[in-house]
Amino acid sequence: MTFPATVNQRRTPLLFEIARSARWLGQDKFPSSELWADEVEKWLAMAKAHNQWAYFFANLNKVDAKQRDETLAELASAYFIENFTGASLNIWWPIGRNGTPADYEFTIFGLSVFCEVKSPGWEAAIVREEGKSASRLKLPKYLNAEFRPVDNSFDLRCCLEKAYPNLPQDRPTMIMVVDDLFFPLRYDDLAIDRVLHDPARNGCFTSKEFERLGGVGFFNVMCQGGNIQYYFNLFVNDNALPAVQLPDNFISRWQGSCMFCHKDEK
Repeated sequence: MTFPATVNQRRTPLLFEIARSARWLGQDKFPSSELWADEVEKWLAMAKAHNQWAYFFANLNKVDAKQRDETLAELASAYFIENFTGASLNIWWPIGRNGTPADYEFTIFGLSVFCEVKSPGWEAAIVREEGKSASRLKLPKYLNAEFRPVDNSFDLRCCLEKAYPNLPQDRPTMIMVVDDLFFPLRYDDLAIDRVLHDPARNGCFTSKEFERLGGVGFFNVMCQGGNIQYYFNLFVNDNALPAVQLPDNFISRWQGSCMFCHKDEK
């Protein structure tokens, strides 16, 4: 397989170590630029500083491109939490209510927040429409002159329902959604409103059905115009149990759309 020209042993040594024997080599064009490789290197350095290198190496080296991107979503969101919100990551893989490990806990304003990361992808829509053996799954995400219906409500509701049973009820909780859908959730206010706030559709935040869920954060990282852009938007559950509610200062800072840019430092 062709080794990505954007990965340099001296410039990005951690990513180079993963990529040189990665299963995903040749499956796509990752990383698409040196700027993107540099940013991933920062995430990997954070993982190593937290003594999590062995886990992330295995989950970024011995997997296909889709699984690699899901792991990067976890890592990128943790990097954002630690480097942009003023929080500190204090526990990796905390055990949840049903005994399944979540992704991490972070401490902010004196409270530990239990965080589960979910990464709904565009492949699920193809499987629903054409089945698991669909030839479209072997093609890139976007194709020229392909038109598809857009409604992310089903995918968003599914990922929240999947994560919810593991949420505890004795500390603040958050589900971090890092999507790779055809139409990104950061642009899909209608789907978010339907799933969270529409009583006619049994919105998750309209009753006590999701009372152990303090809030949902929508997160993405993009490489655009020579910049790395971090996007985060927090939605709070007004029907959450008191013990699982997110800190007020965290809510006031992050509720609503927030975008941060990193300029290329080369």
